[in-house]
Amino acid sequence: MKNIILILCIFYLHDLPAQNTYTNPIGDGIMIADPFVLNHGNEYFLYGTNAGDGFKAWKSTDLVHWDSIGYVIEEMKIHGVKSPFGPRK
Repeated sequence: MKNIILILCIFYLHDLPAQNTYTNPIGDGIMIADPFVLNHGNEYFLYGTNAGDGFKAWKSTDLVHWDSIGYVIEEMKIHGVKSPFGPRK
């Protein structure tokens, strides 16, 4: 009897529809590493790093649509340093 119930449960679970995969819309199309979101009033600010260009920032009111506000810190112009994020040569 237990085997029959187990088999029926397996067939029931097999026929359940798969759940949809959720994708996070924050930063869709924005290529950054080390993202950080800061809330200030009614606006959100997204900060992140990229391939040696500096720290960029975006702002949003809904956490989905982001407007670029440019660089917070531009690429460092120091002799021998190609990136402000770590030793790279």
